[in-house]
Amino acid sequence: MVQQSGDFNGDGRSDLAAMYHHSDGSISMQTALAYSSGGFAAFTGSLTVPASAAWKWDAIRLF
Repeated sequence: MVQQSGDFNGDGRSDLAAMYHHSDGSISMQTALAYSSGGFAAFTGSLTVPASAAWKWDAIRLF
């Protein structure tokens, strides 16, 4: 799992993202948006790359 923070929805608050490499070879990114009152919403799926895309998990870098 790779974790990263950043303002993913442009509201000025730091959100969370996590990328997972699944046993079937697919890769998914989940995001949790920050509440204005503090804390985070539940993680939701925002992107899934199928195993057939042949992405190399160990070559992924989040900046």
